[in-house]
Amino acid sequence: MVYIGYFNIVESKDIINSPYNPRLDSMADRVVRGSILDKDGNVLASTETAEDGSEYRSYPYGSLYAHVVGYSSQGKSGLESTENFELLTSNAFFLEKLSNEFRDEKNIGDNVVTTLDTSLQQASYNALGDNKGAVVILEPTTGKILTMLSKPDFDPNTVEQNWDALNSDPDSSLLNRAIQGQYAPGSTFKIVTALEYIREHADYDSYVYTCNGSITSDGVTIPCAGGQVHGTVSLADSFAYSCNSSFCNIGLSLDISGYRDTAGDLLFNKALPGND
Repeated sequence: MVYIGYFNIVESKDIINSPYNPRLDSMADRVVRGSILDKDGNVLASTETAEDGSEYRSYPYGSLYAHVVGYSSQGKSGLESTENFELLTSNAFFLEKLSNEFRDEKNIGDNVVTTLDTSLQQASYNALGDNKGAVVILEPTTGKILTMLSKPDFDPNTVEQNWDALNSDPDSSLLNRAIQGQYAPGSTFKIVTALEYIREHADYDSYVYTCNGSITSDGVTIPCAGGQVHGTVSLADSFAYSCNSSFCNIGLSLDISGYRDTAGDLLFNKALPGND
């Protein structure tokens, strides 16, 4: 009984959303897939009907939202995948659903309203240009995702026609670099390094280091950005200038076990709250 309860309460959504679940096919036969909207109600994905009566997904913004919204042919990705169950669930008034059943018509699936901001998404798209990379913009006070962008991109409207080319693309245009790329955190991790140093040194305000533009340890030389020489810096200066050599010096002095614990306190390598 405990296992059944856990399965129904905790694991049910993941099981229902599994591409191996045949129930999804039966739901798609009875429900017109809902739309995906940005925070202002702009349609990012919708179901349209072709002249022959067949249904297809339309993506009005094309490649602008390719990775975060995803596609719904040749499998599913992005929000089309993670919100699959919601898009195929209809919470229409029961009399409306009953009427549709009698008329052998499909019910309309629920819409998914996101926190995405199209103006910010477009600005990020333009700024990234033809470069490979990703842009993510969060609302600091809430954690809402306002922008998620990855390049190279693709047109989700033509995924089925271009599937072979997309799969063999040497630039991996199907890869969402914002969440699927594995990259070193870079200077953002200096926050963790600084916090651990403060925890280990009550007199952290007295920290002084002379930056000569680089630091060498065990035969490895780490330069500051552009080889810039920051001179004599405090901990606050090191952080403000993002001084690589100073932070390497700090990192080499830290207790590795405490450093790891501090990273853990900031939820590195841990499930985020609400996603357990």
